Amino acid sequence: MSTSLQEYNHLLPSAVAISDAMIRALSSYVVDQSNIRGVFGQVLNDILCMTHSDYGFIGEVIHSENGPFFKGYALTNSCLNEPSEHCSAYPNNMDMEFHNLDSLLGTAIKEKAVVLWSHPESDIGDVTLPQGHPPVNSFLGVPLIFEHEILGMIGVANRAQGYEQELVDVLQPLFDSCTTIIHAFHKHRESQAIEEAFYSQVKILNQIHDSVISTDIDGFITSWNDGSERLFGYTRAEIVGEHVSILYREEEHRFLEEEVIAPLKAKGSHELVVQLKHKSG
Repeated sequence: MSTSLQEYNHLLPSAVAISDAMIRALSSYVVDQSNIRGVFGQVLNDILCMTHSDYGFIGEVIHSENGPFFKGYALTNSCLNEPSEHCSAYPNNMDMEFHNLDSLLGTAIKEKAVVLWSHPESDIGDVTLPQGHPPVNSFLGVPLIFEHEILGMIGVANRAQGYEQELVDVLQPLFDSCTTIIHAFHKHRESQAIEEAFYSQVKILNQIHDSVISTDIDGFITSWNDGSERLFGYTRAEIVGEHVSILYREEEHRFLEEEVIAPLKAKGSHELVVQLKHKSG
């Protein structure tokens, strides 16, 4: 490489630039956790500028029954007839997926290792590029790994000076932030699914005319459907958190503890017929 060490160091991103990019990324995600594409569109722009790369992408690795595949969240425009300084990244609002991992992109995913490639004369693998897309003459692929599991990947290409491990090391804090964001997005998505399932279950329970009551192992009421409200007179706000003994006459409290709660704690399940009382008594 003809570039001198001093010139090369000048091309490396500054600590301030990397710190600013990390703050922008994390702040954007905190503001809108559902806008993962917008967050990574900004991150990719920052990485392109800091690495002097022509184009790139950021996305998630999805683990399916048929094996892992890549789903893009942000990518550069095609830069078909424009010089590189006019290239920009934007959120990918369509599902860009790569299932064939026999490529440079796939190598980073399958081997969970950084790919540094600067061989314009060799084949880049089975990657379908859009018609008119500029040729790939250098490539950097960085897997985003959390606790030994690959969550995503960042790829940039066509840096005039090529890509070196030193550049990867300098940018590692930003890559780590991207890993954190994808991990947090996974948790956010999981919690949304759990919440949706919960409200779906509540909706189903409320459509049941019979009374359906749930308690914890100690007998405190945790759920109360509309059928229970009609039958016993207590609203959900009034009853949830109260002990189920509120539905028993005082003289039956011993029966409740010995014949209902104690067997339930001992065996995990218990069936019997009981007589309960309305709010009015």
